[in-house]
Amino acid sequence: MTLTSFLVQVLLRALLISAAYYVGFVIVDAHAQQLPADPKPSGGLFGRFVSNFFNGSQDIADPPWPYTSGPPSELHKFPAPQNSPPFPYAEYQLGGSPTIGDRNEQIVYPLMKALFDGPDGQWWKDSRIFISGWVEVGANVSTSTNQPAAASGASYGNAPYVYDSMPNSVNLHQLDLHAIRLPDTYQKDHIDWGFRVDTLYGMDYRFTTMKGLFSDQLLVNNQHYGFDMPMIYGDIYIPWVAEGMNIRIGRMISLPDIEAQLAPDNYMFSHSLLYGYDPYTLVGIMATVKLGKQWIVQVGLHAGNDTAPWDPDARLSPTVCLQWISGNNQDSIYGCANTINGAQYAYNNVNQLVATWSHRFSQTINMQTEAWYMWEKNVPGCTGTNTLGGISMPFGCAPVPGDTQEFALVNYLNYQASPKDSFSFRSEYMDDANGQRTGTATRYFGFGLNWTHFLQQNVFVRPEMAYYQSLDSPAFQQGTKNTQFVVAADLIIRF
Repeated sequence: MTLTSFLVQVLLRALLISAAYYVGFVIVDAHAQQLPADPKPSGGLFGRFVSNFFNGSQDIADPPWPYTSGPPSELHKFPAPQNSPPFPYAEYQLGGSPTIGDRNEQIVYPLMKALFDGPDGQWWKDSRIFISGWVEVGANVSTSTNQPAAASGASYGNAPYVYDSMPNSVNLHQLDLHAIRLPDTYQKDHIDWGFRVDTLYGMDYRFTTMKGLFSDQLLVNNQHYGFDMPMIYGDIYIPWVAEGMNIRIGRMISLPDIEAQLAPDNYMFSHSLLYGYDPYTLVGIMATVKLGKQWIVQVGLHAGNDTAPWDPDARLSPTVCLQWISGNNQDSIYGCANTINGAQYAYNNVNQLVATWSHRFSQTINMQTEAWYMWEKNVPGCTGTNTLGGISMPFGCAPVPGDTQEFALVNYLNYQASPKDSFSFRSEYMDDANGQRTGTATRYFGFGLNWTHFLQQNVFVRPEMAYYQSLDSPAFQQGTKNTQFVVAADLIIRF
């Protein structure tokens, strides 16, 4: 394919996708203008649910911030450092715990509003239980193509780029339904509780799979689409320990990282290599203690990275993390010694030192920088291939066997242009010295540019472009190319 032909295809596909988005929502907006703002719709649950997409209840006010539980003087924490939306989250990132010192009230999406407006609405409000979810569909145009000669993994020519690893395609990435209750960590007079249960279907199950839990879908059958439950946990909040302590028990997202498995919680549609190849989830117990407004310490014990406790590859693993926030609320440093257990070879048993520095220039401009170093001992050798769409199989063997190590660095620079729009620039570097993570022993660098646009608080699109280069060996298009350029976009509809 010539460069001119490629650019023409990119332009035509972008125009078609944009036209589809905007024609649909112009029609929706015209219908919404004929309805009174935020009425309480009559009819059954389904009728109320559908009406909530069009009746103005999901509109974004101007401006909609800040989302706080009261004036700053009344908070038991610093005010949220950034605006969400359009950014994916408002607080400095902290894994394994709800925000401590906040009432943790949630945004009301269409399904929950339908329950609030029904005959049992007050019960739902009093319970603090929210049921919600989303659909994410993504598409990309890539300079890489699938290579028929590849014996396995032939559909994933964009790998090790993640999550959109199938080139020149449209995919259902995530269909998520979850129930959640966040404890009220603002109050000081009683023990509170919470939980979360997530069910997820789509292509992205490939990046949340835990060995021993629904894992045959990927590790045995290599299904394109699959099912997972990336979070199943309970929270107990005890207000009288220091400034508050939360204990989380169950399957949870691994603590560190700027990015997240769940699609709405990210600045961009695609993910950095740093995020794509470090641990995803764990099963265990995590205690988070707030020592004051500026310090939080976390201590946990779990069964190993992405490995169920009953699986033979499980390894008892401690985790220790510390977060510091500056007195002027402009900076956060969050570091973890993650899965420190001796690093002897087992499924995905990398040990990790990781830290994230977040800096706020203003309420609308911020930056995050993350770095990790990971290692594992006595890793067996295997052919260097991305057989599972960016996941070498078995996860952790290496084309250069022995004691393996890898280092990665990523930076996000984010700018809010309006209450509905933000832009993110991502730059990254990764050294997969032994090929343990990506299947190719090489160094990578990459750049990505993203625009996030909210049509409503529950509907948004994220077009982006990303360029990658593998410096030492060809890693893209099933190990036949050193460079790759991808134009992609996703549509997320929260319900």
